[in-house]
Order: sequence, then structure tokens, then C-alpha cells
Amino acid sequence: MLLVLKSNTEELGREAARIVANAVRRNPGIRLGLATGSTTLGMYKELVRLHREESLDFSRVVTFNLDEYLGLSAAHPQSFHYFMREQFFAHVNIPERSIHIPDGAIRGDYDKYCASYEQSIRDAGGAIRDVAISYPRDFLKQQLEWAPVLAEPAEPEPPTPVTPRPAELATPPAPNRQPPRVGGDDAAVKTVRRDQPKVGRNDPCPCGSGKKYKKCHGQET
Repeated sequence: MLLVLKSNTEELGREAARIVANAVRRNPGIRLGLATGSTTLGMYKELVRLHREESLDFSRVVTFNLDEYLGLSAAHPQSFHYFMREQFFAHVNIPERSIHIPDGAIRGDYDKYCASYEQSIRDAGGAIRDVAISYPRDFLKQQLEWAPVLAEPAEPEPPTPVTPRPAELATPPAPNRQPPRVGGDDAAVKTVRRDQPKVGRNDPCPCGSGKKYKKCHGQET
């Protein structure tokens, strides 16, 4: 199998046409296995150009297409018969008798029909030069799937910050409240006032100052 890689579909189509054209020039009676689909459009376009501008001769070429939609007639716009006629056969000099495409409108024993189609290939010589084309990206995708890809290790990603749920949020600290003082001057004053007998404003102050209570403290306890 010959494997050719090109950078785009236009180059791929021209290269495929060049290979087919060289094969036809070497062997004018070559048997070709042809396919349909968008990947073949560039090749058929270039082969038509070579026929018109460079006199590439297809008069002795015999073709066999790979398949056809079951249930579609040859005149149906979605059939492979229609595709091949519009894209290639109507523009080159391949005789109608040398064109073979499976009949999608057959009814009955499909196995028998397929066996007869294969027999027509053997009757034509049996050896067919199959033309298969794939987009470059399809081939590269296969290579990436089949072969290991070597690459530099990626930089480790920074850890993702975790936002706590409301239930996980910390309880704010309670205000710093000082406990009530025990003892000290306030306690002593209260003790003195609670233990001393009640005095009037004009009585001597129990503090021993010799003054009247009203002058010493200004109020009655």
C-alpha cells in the first residue's frame, strides 16, 4: 500500500490524480476500483482537467465502483451512479460498457447479485487498482490513537480554594467582657455602708472625721 500525506485536501486530490494518471499511462487498459464521497472530488476534478488539457486517454480503462445505495435507481440524485456520472464519467472518454456500478434497484436474491458482480470483476482480469483517499486529519487522528504521544509533563495546577459552607463557618469570638470585680475598694465601701447603722444628715459621720454626715458625704445612707 502506498501512503501519501499532504497538508490540505487540494494537494491530496492533485496527488491522487497524478498517481492514477501515471498508472493509466503505463497501462492504458488498467482496471480501477473507484469510490464516491467528498474526499474523491478533488481527484476526479484533476483527472478531468488532465483529460481535457493534457489528453489523458481513458478509452481502454475499465472501472468498478465499490457500492451503491440499495433502493435507489441510477437516475436518483443521491445515488452513486448519479455522483460518478456528474463528477467524472460524463467528462472523460471511458466507454459506457466499461463502467460498472452495483445496481441499487435490484429485487430478490441479493447474495446471487453480489456473486455475479464479483464474477464480472474476475472476468475483467480480477486485478483491480483500488483508489482510496482520506482527509489528512483522519489519518493523523488514527496515528494519535495508535501511537503514544510524548510530551513534557504539564505544570501542576494550583490547588483550588475551598469555600466553607455556612455551617462550617467559624463562630465569631464573644466580646471580651471582664468578669465583675470581687473585693477591692468598691467591695470595701459597700461593706462599710452595709455594716454601719443608719445615720441622719445632722448626725456625726461614722468615718471619724468629727463632721456631720451631711457635710462629710452630702447625703443620707
